[in-house]
Amino acid sequence: MDSHLLRIKEKLDSGERLDAQDGLILFSTQDLFGLGTLANSLKEKLHGNRVYFGVSLNINYTNLCTLRCPICAFSRDEGAADAYFLSREEIVGRATAARAHGVSEVHIVGGVHRDISVAYFTELFSRLRAIDPLLNINALTATECDYLSRKEQMPLPELFARLKESGLGGMPGGGAEILDDTIRGVITPLKIESDRWLEVSREAHRAGVRTNATMLWGHVESYKDRIQHMLRLRVLQD
Repeated sequence: MDSHLLRIKEKLDSGERLDAQDGLILFSTQDLFGLGTLANSLKEKLHGNRVYFGVSLNINYTNLCTLRCPICAFSRDEGAADAYFLSREEIVGRATAARAHGVSEVHIVGGVHRDISVAYFTELFSRLRAIDPLLNINALTATECDYLSRKEQMPLPELFARLKESGLGGMPGGGAEILDDTIRGVITPLKIESDRWLEVSREAHRAGVRTNATMLWGHVESYKDRIQHMLRLRVLQD
């Protein structure tokens, strides 16, 4: 293991938190075996020799989106030949069939479209929960929730209370991209700013809705940007 990783190992062994400079070392190292050893050691401290996975059905309810981000090949304009907006009946049908084959979660996200509403999702989630109360509903990114809140002039606490009551179990992490507004201005200029993304996620947790956070990398960001993204998430977790 190279000397830089050995110093980081000492910090991990002592329980000291890693900082931004440590992150740069981890991203830059050529010692991939050493890096994997560190990661596995920390994983085993937390979880022993166990791994976890879920069986998830991914449903994109619409590819119509007003944002049309420069990096996105998924979204379509109204009237496009391959544009679609799934009915609740179709989504429930897919989820019912998938549950019969062992799927434990439905993952539901889509474009930001003028026709989505809180009522659309509360009815959908209630019908999905009726399939099986143990079927986890992981749905709606912070971007979608921000749009619903603004469109219906509904404060975030009320929005999440209604969604959770209807069956929402968690939120996927889409829309986080890189939590830096200069970068977001290039790759996702019409999406919510990073502070708002974090605010929506914070309110979800206050309502008891667990969230994820993705990181979209490999475009115009640097290692430093990736590290700052993760550090901002760590602050939110704290």
